[in-house]
Amino acid sequence: MNSVLTVSGLKVSRQGRRVLQGIDLELKAGEAAVLSGLNGCGKTTMLRTVAGLLDYEAGRITVHGTDIASVSWKGRRHSLAYVSQEQESRAFPVRVYEMAATGLAARKITARERRERVEKALADTGCLELKERYYFSLSGGERQRVALARCLCQGASLLLLDEPLTYLDRDGRRAFTLLLERIRKEYAITILLVTHTDDELSNVDWRRLRLSEGRLSEDRLKGNMPKEEER
Repeated sequence: MNSVLTVSGLKVSRQGRRVLQGIDLELKAGEAAVLSGLNGCGKTTMLRTVAGLLDYEAGRITVHGTDIASVSWKGRRHSLAYVSQEQESRAFPVRVYEMAATGLAARKITARERRERVEKALADTGCLELKERYYFSLSGGERQRVALARCLCQGASLLLLDEPLTYLDRDGRRAFTLLLERIRKEYAITILLVTHTDDELSNVDWRRLRLSEGRLSEDRLKGNMPKEEER
């Protein structure tokens, strides 16, 4: 498999403190990894740096072989999608359909193709029946599914998720995890998901990464794959 994300020697400091101490990571096409660690260990910093939202002191980050610090990255930026852990709670007058369609904002396509792609993404994430609802009226789990639909509209092949299970109850976490696993397989998307603990993702067989004292390690112990009848 080809490498989708490659991080080499990444060093990041925030407010005068070294947060990441030379991170190395490679994720291949269709691969998924869970990044866990204590609060304040730098998980979100790492994700936001990979997403190109934070500067870094040293190292290199490439997506499909393109350095995100290069001029050519702008034309391929759509291949990476980042979903923040923060959920907007204000009553924005935007409907679910419009929110998902923002993933196509930079694409020059016909109105028909736009409609078809948005409705397919909403259907694939179980949100089609919500398309006329206002986004602010949705539950936490519904908002996460709409955010995922937006990423699918965008055509992203690398998905960075920061604490997507925070606002969900136990059943909601399980359902969203299984949805991610299905989407990963159907779309061949590479996923890097940040969480406090990987216990809540024990029903998927993803790589387990842990960040501690600015360094990345990998736990080879894996969870159980979801059974066919649970999908």
